[in-house]
Amino acid sequence: MQRARLLRRRPLLLIRIANRTSPGRAELAPQRKLGSPSPSETDYPLVSLTELTATSRVTVFPLEALTLAYTTQSSDGRGLGDIGLVAVVDVLSEGEELWRLARDFSGRSNDSEQARWILTQANRARVVAAYTDLPHATWTAYIRRRIDLDALFANHDILLTGRIALPDF
Repeated sequence: MQRARLLRRRPLLLIRIANRTSPGRAELAPQRKLGSPSPSETDYPLVSLTELTATSRVTVFPLEALTLAYTTQSSDGRGLGDIGLVAVVDVLSEGEELWRLARDFSGRSNDSEQARWILTQANRARVVAAYTDLPHATWTAYIRRRIDLDALFANHDILLTGRIALPDF
């Protein structure tokens, strides 16, 4: 049942393919700004839409009515995975539904605390391995929010959220 629900939400997008590097490390394609929404579209501060394309391990999991994807990236060449990316797998989403869930279920209004709740859900899904794990998935993420955490959490300093396209899913 869960797998069937995940398949129904599969976006149909053509994306740029990133160059593969060593296993476990993705080479990000050049970022490009796509524009920003008007302030009335959301309660959250948004950044200009940034597109990232890479190949890495992706865990796809359900959370309430959303299908989410979790992957990591590194801020430098050491491959530590210090950037967590949690994005909604839905071509019509901006990813703000995830932040509404975090606000409603975590009971917190602070962005950092909500970011930790989001990372906890993503890390839980990866650890229990009960959901779809794509070891070498090529993906394109449309980043809408970036949160710099005040301390390392689940091995991440930064959380990126938005929408993700997984053509192999």
